[in-house]
Amino acid sequence: MLRQARLRANDVEIIETGVLNFAPLIHGQVDATSATDTALVAAQANGLGEVNVIQVKDYFNYSNDLFVVTEETYAQKKSSCTHF
Repeated sequence: MLRQARLRANDVEIIETGVLNFAPLIHGQVDATSATDTALVAAQANGLGEVNVIQVKDYFNYSNDLFVVTEETYAQKKSSCTHF
């Protein structure tokens, strides 16, 4: 993806933006962010202007919509999970 944008790895700095990852983009604190489609819709409703969306599915054979939990939480909640 960097090559497509004519960038090298040393041209970018990775910054942790937290769960509200679109706020720094909206406020001009970062130039790009990674997020889910649902977060994009919410950000657009809250003032995010025109953006160039690069779909993960076009580059990797897995979803970027992942829900990550600890092994302990998974073990406790496994019986109520329906998408495994």
